[in-house]
Amino acid sequence: MSSATRERLLKAAEELFGEYGFDATSVRAIGERAGVNPALVHYYFGSKVNLLAALLAQRSTALRATLWAASRAEPMDLWDRLRVVLEAYMRAFYDHHLLVRLVFRELALRQRPELTEALVQLIEPLREPLYAILSEGVHRGRFHPVDPDLVWLTVMGALLMPLVNRPMASALFGWEPGSLEPYPEAFRARLHRHLWDTLKAMLHPPGARGSPYGC
Repeated sequence: MSSATRERLLKAAEELFGEYGFDATSVRAIGERAGVNPALVHYYFGSKVNLLAALLAQRSTALRATLWAASRAEPMDLWDRLRVVLEAYMRAFYDHHLLVRLVFRELALRQRPELTEALVQLIEPLREPLYAILSEGVHRGRFHPVDPDLVWLTVMGALLMPLVNRPMASALFGWEPGSLEPYPEAFRARLHRHLWDTLKAMLHPPGARGSPYGC
């Protein structure tokens, strides 16, 4: 199997699925976007559904590895590791914003139960690196005890809303309507600062001496 051809098909599928949705994207369109014979989709993946499954598995596996590496980095301070994990989430969602839209569109529509279950199984492990840092920080007295589920929800909600519902975000923030690009760079910087300030406010133990990283 040519890894270059396979990756071209995955990249083309990610773009087209994000732009037009899974059902509206044909195998022929994927092949044309990749610059290869559309029959190679079936040769490499067997079906369009299998292509999507392979795309999701590859991207989530890579992100999970990046997150775990950041969360376990030594001798970095806990606050440094938390910051790097936050940046990894932001970078992944920004770089793969079309795929993010596709995932949450599928989860909302629930038209393919087997795919919905697969998506949930892929997303759940992405929480673990953040939970591990939070648990370690609380155990060592570096972080104020928090509900990790709500911390995850806080971060994901802020990152995902502008990507998943771009028309609403464009109307609210004055962005270019109809654009398939992720949020503007200036907003990305604002969002990063806001989330980092929010995490510090939630996690800094009351009465603790000194300030967490970056204050």
